[in-house]
Order: sequence, then structure tokens, then C-alpha cells
Amino acid sequence: MDPLSFVPRVLDPAESLYAIAAAALLTVIVVAVMLGLQLLAVALLPGLTERASARYGRRHVLSLLTGFGSLVLALVFFAAGHAAPVVGVGGLALLTPIYILGFVSASETLGRRLCFLAGRDGSRPLHVLFGWPVLALAACIPILGWLIGTYAITVGMGSVILGLFAKDEAA
Repeated sequence: MDPLSFVPRVLDPAESLYAIAAAALLTVIVVAVMLGLQLLAVALLPGLTERASARYGRRHVLSLLTGFGSLVLALVFFAAGHAAPVVGVGGLALLTPIYILGFVSASETLGRRLCFLAGRDGSRPLHVLFGWPVLALAACIPILGWLIGTYAITVGMGSVILGLFAKDEAA
């Protein structure tokens, strides 16, 4: 075995083109799946997503603190997953839907505000369609975008948790 076999080789131009095309196709697939999951969540859980979106706008600080607590809980689950992998998988199974619904809540709230600024009134799926790309693109900006994305998702996760335990109807 060659001692330098772990060093990546340089791709020729034809291979580079295939690698770029494969990466672009994978990106399009991931974007379509994430957007589909969000629209599916709006369609299948209209009450919860509406309550979470209402909490996102009205109880921002409480949602942030609750979302931060859920992130700490996720870290505890993942740390415990080193000793008992079942705990880590269980934590992932518990927190992934909350994460997706938190993203929906943040996207819907941002999309509603964008529609308002544009002078349009739209449906909830339209709000998600407007807000999701803006939030996703903002999260791609190094450092500042990562902080903005993390903040939006944290508040969204907190609003979903508060929406789960809400007693009143969505506003």
C-alpha cells in the first residue's frame, strides 16, 4: 500500500464537471425535500404550526428561552448517546420533528412579514414559500448568517414547544 494513498488526487476536467453536477443535483434534491417537509408539516399539522407561528411573533423571549432549553436537552441526549446509543437515537427522533416544525414556524413568520411588506395577503403555504428561501439563504452567510439561522431556529423550536402546551386557540 502506498503511504500517500490517503492524499486526494486531482480530478481531470471531465471528472470535475461530473462532481460539480452531482453536487448541484444533490443540493437541489435536499432543497426540494426540506421544502416538501415544511409544506407537508403545514398541511398535516395546521393547528400546531399556526399556534407555533403565533407564539413566534407574540412571545419571542419566552420562545427563545424554551428553544435554548431544547438545544441543551439535545446536547444532553447526544452526550448520553456515547454511552448508550439508544438514548442518542431516541433524542434525535424526539427533537428532529421539533426542529423541522421550528423551521416552519420561523419561515412562516418571516414569509408573513415579507408578504405584508409587499402589500400582499397570502395563505400559510405561500408564507412558508416566501420565508423559507430567505431564511435558508441567510443561514448560508458565514458567521453572521449562522447566528441568524441558529437564532431563528432556536426561537422556532421554543415556539413549537410552547404551541404544544398551549391552552388557547391560535391567534
